Formats: sequence, structure tokens, C-alpha cells
Amino acid sequence: MKKKYCSALVLGCSFFLLTGFDSKLTTEDIFKAMATSQANANHSSISVDESMTMTMEMSLSSQDSTVPPVSATILVNSDISSDLLKDSSMKIQATYDMLVPGQATSYSTSFYRVPNLKGDFKNYFYTDLDATWIKTTLPDMIESYLQQIISLSFSAPVMDVEPDFDSMLDSLAEWAESLDIRVSEEEYMQLEELFSMLEDFYQNLVSNVADLYTVSPDPVIVNGISCYELKGSISDDILGLSDFLEDLIDELYQAGLEENSYNDLYDIEQPYLDEILRCITASVAGFSENITYYINDSTFEYVQSVIDYSGWDLSAMTDLVSMIFELDGTFDDYGEDFSIPEITFSFPVYTLTIDYRYDQVQKLQLPVGAIGAEELPFEDVIDILTDFN
Repeated sequence: MKKKYCSALVLGCSFFLLTGFDSKLTTEDIFKAMATSQANANHSSISVDESMTMTMEMSLSSQDSTVPPVSATILVNSDISSDLLKDSSMKIQATYDMLVPGQATSYSTSFYRVPNLKGDFKNYFYTDLDATWIKTTLPDMIESYLQQIISLSFSAPVMDVEPDFDSMLDSLAEWAESLDIRVSEEEYMQLEELFSMLEDFYQNLVSNVADLYTVSPDPVIVNGISCYELKGSISDDILGLSDFLEDLIDELYQAGLEENSYNDLYDIEQPYLDEILRCITASVAGFSENITYYINDSTFEYVQSVIDYSGWDLSAMTDLVSMIFELDGTFDDYGEDFSIPEITFSFPVYTLTIDYRYDQVQKLQLPVGAIGAEELPFEDVIDILTDFN
């Protein structure tokens, strides 16, 4: 018995030595170690598998109760697998399943981005709607933007460098000037106040990030890897987002009252403004996000993220949309007796699970069917991909 106990003790000690798990590390220590790890990483590829489960509940009813309420539940599941290579090659495969009352729909698509013999990248698309591969060259602006995103994915993060809000404000003013939009001294002062509000909100957010999470006292095995488990919850109560938005909208509105050039944009009567604020703050106040990160306790890299938005109610935003339609006169042709319907919209279930893998793909190989794909202009490809008829 004693021999078995000693063996178990040695095995347990070996586990902790091999995993590198340190129960003394705080969430702040782990976040700093993650930043250092990413700064020193030299991965050739990053693979991400994302799975989403969503249940949407909607109801529609007339304000005067003359029409019986109608409700529906929509189920959506998706699985997206992607491989990103340092040479800017990319592969994305996605499947979507949707169940609405009386009908089930499934849809899958694939995207490959690989260089040809000249080193120029071609982009290949496939959907199971027409079961045909097509290829295209992206417009220069989109190509440049995509390469920047890929490059950033493999770059070390710039830590301890705060956004320069003053420079952002100056850049905005220069951009306005390039469009022949004159920014008066008074308008610039109002923008300074807005950017000051943004800076205060950002400072409050980043200063509390580590405090939002708790770290597990013991290692957790995820995908066969020993991990730190970081659990956090983000809500309006913590971020104060609704208060910030209320102050921001009020500041914009006051600027509109004081400056004639804003009248076209902010010609809204106070009761409507109050209702806009109510809808926005009510939607934000109902927001909550429960996050769990699993971090490799040896390399301090992401292994898995689980994000849960379940319970978010957006019914107040549908009130906002109805009010915008009313202000815009969308329903004027329906007569005075027309009553804008009341709509509720919520997510009883909304979860994302994201798994990360590194250096498992060295080169992407086009599927056989894509090799002879017809090349089309980018605009034609977009039309094909967005045609669900």
C-alpha cells in the first residue's frame, strides 16, 4: 500500500513538473506571460476551429392586441475550420445548419487562398448551392487589407502602448480637411471633449481587465493539453457601457443644437432622444458575456476559448428600429390607424467554442475540383456567393 502511495505521489509531482503549472500565478501574471509568449512565437501556421450554437426567440404582436401574437424559435449551428499560413495562404471551410419552423436548411462553403507559380495569390471559392469552384483576384484594397490582417496574426502584440487619442483626433481633422470639410475651432473643441470621454472609458476598461478573471487553482486538461483556466464575466454593470453611451449621445446631441452644421443630422426632438437613449441603454444593460480561456501552462498560448452570450435580450433595439422608421415616415402611407408591431428578440442560447492549433499545416493543397476553376471578376464572384435563391 505504501509503495502504491509513493508511486502515485511521484506521478503527481512529475505531472506538475512536466506541465509547468504554477498555482501561485495571478491572472495578471498569466496575461503578461501570454504577451511575452506571443512576442517570441515564430509559428508557420495557426489553425482555428470555431463551433457556434445559437437559439433565437422572436415574437410579433400588435400594440392594440387586435392581431394574435406570433412567435418562433430559430436554431442555428455552425462549424468553421480555418488554417492561416505565414506566407499569406489561407483555408476556410464552413458549414451552417438552420432550423426554422417547418424548414431545415444546410449550407457549406470553402475558401482557399494559395499562390500560383508566379507567386501571385489566387482565391478559390466553393458553395454547395451550385457545387462549382470559381476563382478570382481580389481588388488591391481588399488584398492589402487581408495581408495586413494575416501579418498581424503572426506579429508580436505591441504591449504597454496606449492609443494616442490626441493623434487620432488630429488625423480625423486632417482627413476632414482632405475632403474639404471645414472644422471650426468650436467643433474641434467638441471633438476634443468626445475623444476625452473615449480615452477615459478606455483607461477604465484596460485597468480592470485582469480583475475580470479568476484563475483555476489546478490545471485543466483540454484537447490533451494541461491548461490554466481563466473564467471571466463581462457585463454593463462592470464596464459602465450604457452610462458611457448615454453621455456620448447626449454630447453629440448638444453639439448638434449648438452648431448649425449639425442640424440635418441631429434634428431630433427631446422625447425621441430620450427614447433612443432608453432603447440603447436597455439593450446594453441586458448584455452579458461569460468567457473561459484555456491557456497552455507551458507555452502560455491559447488552447481554447468558450464565449457564452446566452440570455441576451435585444427587444429594446427593435423598439429603436421601429422609432427610426416612424421618424423617417416609412409607415406614413399606411394611414393613421396603422400600428407599428411590437417585436421581441432574444438569445436564450448563444455560445462559441474556439480551439487553437499551431504549426500543424506546412502547405495548403488545393482540392482536385478547384484546379480547373473558372476565373471570374471579383464582383461576379460576390454576386454568386450572395445569391441564395
